[in-house]
Amino acid sequence: MIALIKMEIRRQLGRRGSAIGSTIVILLAGASIIVLSLASGQATGPKILEAGTGLLAMLVTICSILLGALAGSYDVDQGTMRYLVLTGVSRTQLVLLRVPALIASIVVVSLPGILMVLIAGLIAPAPAANASDLLDLFYAVWMSGILYGLLSLAIGMFLRSNGVAIAIALVVSLVGALIAALIADKVSETVGGLFFSEVTANVVSREAGTVISLPVAVLATVVWLVLLLGAAVLRVQRAEY
Repeated sequence: MIALIKMEIRRQLGRRGSAIGSTIVILLAGASIIVLSLASGQATGPKILEAGTGLLAMLVTICSILLGALAGSYDVDQGTMRYLVLTGVSRTQLVLLRVPALIASIVVVSLPGILMVLIAGLIAPAPAANASDLLDLFYAVWMSGILYGLLSLAIGMFLRSNGVAIAIALVVSLVGALIAALIADKVSETVGGLFFSEVTANVVSREAGTVISLPVAVLATVVWLVLLLGAAVLRVQRAEY
């Protein structure tokens, strides 16, 4: 299984248009934080890390959606899934091994940009950044990217289309709060608070929502991902290639 995961990581990172392009975009974002902090001359460590965390979290989320959609639908689009099925690896494994591989890929493409922001925050004038600021830089950026990357992966594999997966995941990430508000108004506040974008926002911020607690948000996020990946597994199990 480890060998298969390593192979899948190489496949995901080997798609230069998505992996290398994402790395460059995130790296440039990190470099821009350094340039802006040096230009201002008054930016402190906490302010740099806060601005960098927000910018990187948004960009890493978008790039992760792209990586996840391709990881989920690439073999179907290219017609290579039939050959993977013939290798003897179970169809369930073919789906699930993409999960740790995608997580590793997201970490790899985002790490250069994160290190850029980290350096800027550490060399900035006093007051110095504290441990909480440093934790948020890694946790918030990676968690946001991983959650939406897995959402896109599951949708891409279930619908067998990377374009649709990217569109749906982007809508959820960018206007999910509006969708949740509409659900809360038309259905109930609890249902709106359990929408994917809402519970993941609670998990990323490590704060309770207005209608649900943090433990409930964590549980709801897990349920969302289990159901979505379970649907992808069922689709692969029943598909003919």
